[in-house]
Amino acid sequence: MTYISEWPTKIQISEDAPNLRNNLELGPMDVATGLQWNLGNLNPGESRSVAIIIASATSLEEVKALILQGWNLFDKKIR
Repeated sequence: MTYISEWPTKIQISEDAPNLRNNLELGPMDVATGLQWNLGNLNPGESRSVAIIIASATSLEEVKALILQGWNLFDKKIR
């Protein structure tokens, strides 16, 4: 899955909003990332992994190209 946001977001984590769910609003033109996964319980010796590509660019076309390049590099390293 690839998610590309055209708008930056501002996230505030607090006791009332302790995670990323429903915690988004338009923010300043800064580059920041907040990521959260719920992968369930892990048994002893079990592991899980999440592959992500984060890219920043001055246009949507450029960021799409950078993400594709990132996945291509990722695929080469996995083989």
